[in-house]
Amino acid sequence: MSRGEDQGHRVRRQIGQIVFQLTLSFLLLALAVGGVTAFYWFVLLQPRLLLAAETNAKLLAQAQAVPLAEVLQPRGDPVSVGEVEAAMDKILLAADPATHQPLIVGLALELDYDVVPAAANTLDLQRGQMDYPDCFCIPIPLYAPLTDEFLGIARFRVSPQFFQTLEQDIRQTLIAEFVLILILLLVVWRWVLSLGRRLRREVFERQRAEQEAQEANQAKSQFLANMSHEIRTPINAIQGLLYLTQQNKLSPKLRNHLNKMEHSAHTLLTIINDILDFSKIEAGHIDLDNIPFDLQAVLDRIRSIVGFRALERGLALTFHQDERTPKYLRGDPHRLGQILLNLVGNAIKFTEQGEVVISIHVIENFPEQIRLEFSIRDTGIGMTPEQQSRLFQMFNQADTSITRRFGGTGLGLVISQRLVEMMDGRIVVTSAPDQGSMFHFTATFGHAEPEEVETRQESSHVLKEMQRLRGAQVLLVEDQPINQEVAAEILHQAGLRVQVADHGQEALETIQANPGEFDIVLMDLQMPVLDGYATIQRLRADKRFTDLPVIAMTANVLAGERERCLAAGMNDYLAKPINVFILFQKLQKWIKSLPSVSEQPALHADSEVETETLPEPAIAPVLPDAAPGLDLAAGLQRVGGNEALYRRLLARLPDQHGAALAEIQVALDAGDREQAAHRAHALAGVAGNLAATSLEQAMRRLERAIIEGADDIRLHFRYAEARWQEVLTGIDQLNSRTETTGEIEVSHDVRANQPLLSEREPWAAQVAVLAELLTARDLKAKSYFAELMRQIADPQIRQQLQPVGQQIERLHFSDALQILNQVMTSLGSNVVG
Repeated sequence: MSRGEDQGHRVRRQIGQIVFQLTLSFLLLALAVGGVTAFYWFVLLQPRLLLAAETNAKLLAQAQAVPLAEVLQPRGDPVSVGEVEAAMDKILLAADPATHQPLIVGLALELDYDVVPAAANTLDLQRGQMDYPDCFCIPIPLYAPLTDEFLGIARFRVSPQFFQTLEQDIRQTLIAEFVLILILLLVVWRWVLSLGRRLRREVFERQRAEQEAQEANQAKSQFLANMSHEIRTPINAIQGLLYLTQQNKLSPKLRNHLNKMEHSAHTLLTIINDILDFSKIEAGHIDLDNIPFDLQAVLDRIRSIVGFRALERGLALTFHQDERTPKYLRGDPHRLGQILLNLVGNAIKFTEQGEVVISIHVIENFPEQIRLEFSIRDTGIGMTPEQQSRLFQMFNQADTSITRRFGGTGLGLVISQRLVEMMDGRIVVTSAPDQGSMFHFTATFGHAEPEEVETRQESSHVLKEMQRLRGAQVLLVEDQPINQEVAAEILHQAGLRVQVADHGQEALETIQANPGEFDIVLMDLQMPVLDGYATIQRLRADKRFTDLPVIAMTANVLAGERERCLAAGMNDYLAKPINVFILFQKLQKWIKSLPSVSEQPALHADSEVETETLPEPAIAPVLPDAAPGLDLAAGLQRVGGNEALYRRLLARLPDQHGAALAEIQVALDAGDREQAAHRAHALAGVAGNLAATSLEQAMRRLERAIIEGADDIRLHFRYAEARWQEVLTGIDQLNSRTETTGEIEVSHDVRANQPLLSEREPWAAQVAVLAELLTARDLKAKSYFAELMRQIADPQIRQQLQPVGQQIERLHFSDALQILNQVMTSLGSNVVG
């Protein structure tokens, strides 16, 4: 899934979630309104209405009891039944003027005949309906109006009709209002649903348009990349032939022509490289390195490249640095240098007199990251606002007139802008005609420790110092077979004895059965049976092994992991994927001094330490420059330059980890997030050791998403699947190349009429050994080349061989071999083959 498709899918999913949430909200709101209405009616309003109706009924009964008491009061003569019945009938005839329904539907008397002048029980009368349903039963005591004597009790049955009518009217009003609210909510919901559908349709159409534009852009970029590659190949040949021709005795005129040709070829190659870089950026094929580097070394390189050009033009080139700027950073020094070189080169090119000033300031400094601002100010021709608006457009320059004085493709600033954005920064320009320009850009870097940078700079010294550790016994505790073989091969090549344990329990048993056997333990942290933390705790509990050096190996580089390892009892910490030189440095730090090589016992034929023999002259096919999903140069470096081992490990990857993603899926479906995260962690570690960088990063993100329970686990899983298929494609391409590639052919042009170089110089015969080491991609080529350079007395030859050493330091063995062949051919030697 492409980045555009992924983003479009995410946006459509978010819109769908919003519509669903709004629908659910409307439903809950409707239920809430209904609940509130019901609560208001049943808990508040209806009881109040009923209480008011009872109160009114009581007041009515009390009012009607007055004339009844007047009839019953003692007057000397007995009270007649007819007179009482007439009074009761009159009360029952009282009706509601609106509905003409009787207000009182029944009446009963219970009299005290000690006061009422009448025979006992003769006046205990009942009139009307005493069993009327739902009526209000109101007992009213009767008192004589004149003497205030208690006459008895009149029991009124007040009709509920008025209350029921009022209650029904209010209830119907509430229901009507509730239905109206529901209708309004439904209308709003339909409008929101329609809006959501329209937004999803617009997003889909926009995504499709963006995808079509992206595909067209990628096709254009791929065409540019292919064309650049096709052009660069013959340009490299031209430069090589020019270099060889310049080594001959030439007339001044011919040498001048060749120098101009070399300059033109270099200019053309720079343009081609710009186009290639731009096409890679457009296609998303450029990833920034994240390595420790010395900022001052980057600035010194810029000064050495452009300083002479500034001196030629009579310009002052000045560097200013904030005193808070750290010397060591983590990031991509090559791309930072490319940005600075573009901007400083432009400043010199467009400045005829005055100065160019490069300034560096700290903007933000956090424990994990630092943000720097780089400023390049010149006193050149400057630009108008209209010219500035075209600066960062591809293939555009500020001066587009036919008579412009300055060349260039217009890509440099575009490339710089994209690289700055990849460094989480921004680039801006301020300028005025004839007053110069100032370019500012920000970039974010990580912090680096001095020993990390020094390790990279002193790799050859580290390799040389490893000789004193030959024969040391190492216990490697690692559960992944590929990781075992990578680490074991690196250690074997350094002359160390290696024994492997698959988990912590096996390591404990091995150490306890062989006390004093091992000089150091390299231990993974995440393992089955017994992990690294539990293993070190049990190991340190045994007083025999309190001083045994143990180095933790983990792919978890989060803050605090190192401190946790040290607190658990580890001596040191090594991040995965393994950096060979950092590993060697830590081994030298923790392994105690061993007997000298002459004092060590002779090794038997079946000994685990492999003697250092020169590789066979037969040449294995070299790796290509690139393969999908794989950083081949980094992969070779992690296996000590052993190409055959690297190919073998890559071939085993599908067999040993082909089911990893399926196992993660099964674990996720079963709800076992711990197992899923463990499996993702394992595959990420193996991918890192094999320099399958994109797969490693995808698995790290998937592992983190699983641990955090993120909502987008499935999205990370699909991305990891795509990266896995990419790595499988790269492995297939390497396998097919192995089957079809023959031996390397190197042409020789031995000069006639002079003896071979090997007959003139004693060191020349040793170049063949260096060539074989380079062909085999053997890291011993570094120390061998250094020794070879010490034997060469001729400073001109040493200078010609310097590019070979530079390529070896970068582990570009094929380029080093090609340059070595060119130099030796120009010197009249045919020993490189």
